[in-house]
Amino acid sequence: TPPSHTNQTKESLPRLVSAVVSLVLRGGMWIAPGLESGWQMSRDREAFIRYLQVASLLTPFFEIPPEAIEWSKNSQVSDVIRRIHVVRNRFRLLFQSESRLGTPSIRPMWREQDEERLAGMRNCGVPPYSQWILGDSVIVAPMLEEGFFRPVYLPKGRWVDLMRASGEPIRGPKCIERHPAALSEIPIFERRQYLDQYVHLEL
Repeated sequence: TPPSHTNQTKESLPRLVSAVVSLVLRGGMWIAPGLESGWQMSRDREAFIRYLQVASLLTPFFEIPPEAIEWSKNSQVSDVIRRIHVVRNRFRLLFQSESRLGTPSIRPMWREQDEERLAGMRNCGVPPYSQWILGDSVIVAPMLEEGFFRPVYLPKGRWVDLMRASGEPIRGPKCIERHPAALSEIPIFERRQYLDQYVHLEL
């Protein structure tokens, strides 16, 4: 029997993220997360989309898996795949630069922060591995569980939500208890001071 959506999202995605980040901490640089057998059997479109979103920003070496070919006939999945390409293209130079320097592209937030900020994450209800830093200027906070809202913790700084066209900066430290994440969206925040002129993602 294929795993349920709840098992897919509440167990498989957090396990995938924690495994990849743990390998990076131990010096693993060339990691390409693949599908578990359960994902291959799953007919749950939402779970599959969330997997694609998570895996696409966990490594420089992501490719749309063969299982997506059949799913891409669905207009919603096709739109998600298009958006993933847009997002990865935005960070293409970052991925390439980190690879050349031999620096991990992804870093756990809890490694970057002091005790006060770790307490902020805990108080916000954000598990340690549910967000990560891409390079040194981007926070990725994908949906790892079923639903369309999640808590997000932003550390000190001015952050821009790349999925929102307004470009209004958010001042951290800040806990966003219910940040929206439609099925087609990956919550991503970029430090404002790293942008000469803010340009949101053209999705």
